[in-house]
Amino acid sequence: MEQVYGVADTVYKPKVFSKIVDHGGNFYLLYVCHYRRISGVRNKINARVIEEFNKDPRMQFAYPTERIIPTNKQGDFSIDVGK
Repeated sequence: MEQVYGVADTVYKPKVFSKIVDHGGNFYLLYVCHYRRISGVRNKINARVIEEFNKDPRMQFAYPTERIIPTNKQGDFSIDVGK
């Protein structure tokens, strides 16, 4: 690491970052692994997260949804909400 990138070789610890978004929250995990093991490690992490979520039935994954509200006029997207 030091010869190639100028960074002293050290023990790298995983880091978690979070971000609030429209449909909930995103969590980002920064970890170091061999480039040939990236997919396998990512799959193990995802499986473990799902396993932990499944332990508590109150926890659910959010996903974006779309609701179509029919109107009286075809092709008209305005909605009469009544005043």
